Amino acid sequence: NSGWLNEEEFWFQSERTGYSHLYKIHISSLAMTPLTMGNFEILRTTLSPDRKIFTLTTNEVHPGEQQVYHLPVQGGQAIRITPKTGGHQAFPSPDGKHLAFLYSYSNLPWELYVQENKPDAPPKQITDKASSPEFKTYSWRIPEGITFTARDGAQVHARLYRPAKKTNNKAAVIFVHGAGYLQNAHRWWSSYFREYLFHNLLADQGYTVLDM
Repeated sequence: NSGWLNEEEFWFQSERTGYSHLYKIHISSLAMTPLTMGNFEILRTTLSPDRKIFTLTTNEVHPGEQQVYHLPVQGGQAIRITPKTGGHQAFPSPDGKHLAFLYSYSNLPWELYVQENKPDAPPKQITDKASSPEFKTYSWRIPEGITFTARDGAQVHARLYRPAKKTNNKAAVIFVHGAGYLQNAHRWWSSYFREYLFHNLLADQGYTVLDM
C-alpha cells in the first residue's frame, strides 16, 4: 500500500517496528513521519478522493478483529467507523461518501453491507446469500476467545469450544494451526470452515475443543 499525498509527500506502509504501520515521507528533506503506531497492524489503507482522509482497516481492537477507521492525512486520532464486532473488508465509494463492506462473525459467513462513510452510521445488510435455510437451523457455536502464555513468554490466542454439561465426556481435542503468519483464532467466519464445522460436531459429542 502506497501513494502520493501531494507533490512533496508520499505515503506507504512498513513493518519496520515489527508491526505494519502507516508512514509519510517528504521527498525533498527525506523526513519520515509515522502516522500510526502501537502493537497492532494496519491491514488495508485507502486514501479519500480529496486526499484528506485515510480509510484504514486495523486489528487494534483485538488481533482477531478487523475494524475500519478514518485517519487525517496529517496523523492524529483515528476514528472508528464500523460498529459491529467481527471482521470487515471495506471498500469506500468513488466519491468517498459511502462504505461497502463484507462483514462476518465467528458463526456468521460473510455478507455484504453498505453504510454512510462516517462514525455511528447504521449499516444496511444488502445480501443474505451465504447461509441456506437448512444451514441456519443449526445453532452454530460462537467459540470462546482465550489467551494463554507459552513457555517462551509469547501470548497465544485460541478458540475454545465447550460441550454442554450434560454431554461433557471429560475428553479434549487440540487443533494446532502451524503455518505461522496466517491464524485461525479470530472473530469472523473462518477460511478453515471445515474444521469449524467439525469442531461443532465434536462439541456435540461431548468433547472440549481447543483451536490455537
